[in-house]
Amino acid sequence: MNDQIEKKEETLADWTLSNILAAVGFVVLVILLAWLAIQFVRMIPSAWNSLADVFESNQRALEERTASKDDETNEDTDKEDDGSVVVVDTDEDFIDDEETEVETTDNTDTVATTSAPSVKPKPTTPTTPQYRTVTTYVVPTSNPNGYTDLEVSFVAIGKMTNDERFVPSASLSTEEHGAMQFRVKNIGTKTSNAWHFAAELPNGGEFNSVVQNPLKPGEVATLTISFMTDRKDGNRTLGASVNVDGDINTANNGFRATVNIR
Repeated sequence: MNDQIEKKEETLADWTLSNILAAVGFVVLVILLAWLAIQFVRMIPSAWNSLADVFESNQRALEERTASKDDETNEDTDKEDDGSVVVVDTDEDFIDDEETEVETTDNTDTVATTSAPSVKPKPTTPTTPQYRTVTTYVVPTSNPNGYTDLEVSFVAIGKMTNDERFVPSASLSTEEHGAMQFRVKNIGTKTSNAWHFAAELPNGGEFNSVVQNPLKPGEVATLTISFMTDRKDGNRTLGASVNVDGDINTANNGFRATVNIR
């Protein structure tokens, strides 16, 4: 009986010790995990900063390489015998020819004197004025409430060629084919009625025309009449007149002139 009691007490003691050790182990494990979590949290900002520093360094290196390539493209360098380098700007339109001077001595020392570049405006080339001629033809229009005024004017005395071309002449010869030329113009504002004319020839003859077409305002009819001169020389009279209904001014409906026949 005593032996059983002792075994129970030993078993209970062993179980209590195991529980204590398990509890201690669990507490130690919790503390270790907490410490690891704290260390991990501390390492995150440091790692992030390191990554940011690496990215910024790479970006700065890329910008420096790009700027270096641009400088090499925009500037041309001329190397002198003594090893000195003069930078020449390729834009020659805005820099004087003598704005940069380099003086060298017998030794390798180089003294460079530079003057501030002066900006010169580009000369403007004078442009030749451009123009074009536009001719406008106005079609005569008639005013129904206007008026008609036919004006007759003498043009010239002359001769007719074999191809029936009129050639003006100051005088005529006896017994030759002469011609007279005159114009009829409507200086009114209304289209005229049909009209006809009568001509007095230098040889003493007369000519009566057939009915002529009406003339619009501003319209002109040029008439040429040929005739044969007689055998007599001297000054002769010629003329012409028009006859039209509705003309408000008959004072300018005809003309008279003198021609010398030799």
